[in-house]
Amino acid sequence: MSAARVTLWIATLAALGLLIRSWLLDPLPGVWLSLVWVALLGFVALGLSRPSMQMFAPVLLESPDDEPELVLTFDGIPPLAELRSALNRLHAAAISATFCVPLEQIERENSRPTLQRLVEAGHTLALLDEALTRRLPSVERLKAASKLLEEGCGQAERVLPLLRSQRRMHTPDLARRAKQAGFGLLGGSVGWPKRCRSDDAFALRHGVRRGAVLCVDAALASREVVSDLAAEASLRGLRWVSLQTWLD
Repeated sequence: MSAARVTLWIATLAALGLLIRSWLLDPLPGVWLSLVWVALLGFVALGLSRPSMQMFAPVLLESPDDEPELVLTFDGIPPLAELRSALNRLHAAAISATFCVPLEQIERENSRPTLQRLVEAGHTLALLDEALTRRLPSVERLKAASKLLEEGCGQAERVLPLLRSQRRMHTPDLARRAKQAGFGLLGGSVGWPKRCRSDDAFALRHGVRRGAVLCVDAALASREVVSDLAAEASLRGLRWVSLQTWLD
């Protein structure tokens, strides 16, 4: 159980205890009770907006072992026109990456050639909830998307039982649906969105570290960011591993 969840339980019990004490014994000033409950609700909101706290569900954010290794993941898949360049860069850096494929893209058959080329090059696949709508993906949709992904790439063993969500709030309901569909939640230690330059010294220095799960927008897969990450990892004596090895 995460520290945040333990803290939530303790804080909730303490708040309830104060409420009961105020009701049965000497009433506490209303302003004090209000401040306690506001603080508790604020802490819950913080846990919802920060999956890394793992308040409501475990999230894969770093290596389970204290080894000098890290993994690279992408949100989305590269455009077909840039696929060869992306695969060449990953091959040159000796990186076996994980591509998180959006649910909407999985449901379109025109993505199959790209998926097949990715797994043939030694990469793995996972699911991505892009949060294009406020509605959470159903358990049935997650299961169907996983099956389509396995059929689309032609190698079921290369599809990882992981779901990354881009929603601003990681609710208990999302965690419950993922678990019922047979998925764990995948996070990221640090991310490179489209607008981030690959030579961002701060991001490179703090992102490339032991046990990190790097999250990069797939639009950058064919650009210098892959080479820069590989060079920084080499300087730090870190090796790239497949995310699949952390699940075995």
